[in-house]
Amino acid sequence: MIDHTIAARLVKLIGARKMNDIDMEQARMEALGDEIARLRKLGICTHGHLQGPPGKPVLTCLDCGTEFGSHQEVNESRRHLLNE
Repeated sequence: MIDHTIAARLVKLIGARKMNDIDMEQARMEALGDEIARLRKLGICTHGHLQGPPGKPVLTCLDCGTEFGSHQEVNESRRHLLNE
């Protein structure tokens, strides 16, 4: 889904001029933001706001309260949700 969104954004961003790396990065960021917003509207948390006590590995999502044992667990969860 994100690939089609990126293509559409690129056409909108660059029009007739030559595409560069910055255009591609901008389109990817906008597509990811759109995907996160779509999931939020469906009530699915992407665990984007985390907090953890100093010196402890536990991270808590401030949006839904889910606890993770490491940053790796958070990243795996986000990758799964965002199909990255």
